[in-house]
Amino acid sequence: APAPAPASQVSIAMTTEYLSLLSQANSILAESTGHRMKGNAYMEKKEYDNAAFHYRLGLDAIDESLQDLTILHPKDITRNELKKQWIDLNNNLCLVYLRCQDMHGCIKQGSKVLLVDPSNIKARLRRLEAYLHQEELESAKLDLDFVLEASKNDQEGFSPFRGYLERMRRMYQSCLANREVRQKDLFQKMFM
Repeated sequence: APAPAPASQVSIAMTTEYLSLLSQANSILAESTGHRMKGNAYMEKKEYDNAAFHYRLGLDAIDESLQDLTILHPKDITRNELKKQWIDLNNNLCLVYLRCQDMHGCIKQGSKVLLVDPSNIKARLRRLEAYLHQEELESAKLDLDFVLEASKNDQEGFSPFRGYLERMRRMYQSCLANREVRQKDLFQKMFM
């Protein structure tokens, strides 16, 4: 049997492989950032199909390589930047679906983000709005309660979302009142 390679050779080989993966991760990050920026530019022009196209390309670049990059250390900056980029792209795609009135797509993208980052306020608020448009009030209530609690715990960091949250709270109350009126009308018709 051949003699095992000296520890220094194994270490060099592992370091070379790691540096190669790190370089690959940085390239993917640059590519996905480019797509996110293009998507954002299209969002500003309200060209939602083009925005969604670029957000998906950015996600595809990351998704295709995630399995290869699991060897990167969990505290590696590039790995964390890729995770943040993936969350941002999914959040942006969630907003595209919301603006295009594709509530199912919005809920799906928001839920993807929340599987990875359960405290992500943008994803919660966007999914909450989609649930309200679908009149899925029980699901909406869960997201609303979560966001209301988060807003109490982080007054300063939550200020950019305060107006949006208040609109969603009023929308929830309106949907709830409308459902109660419909149920009351239905109940009355049953006994006429």
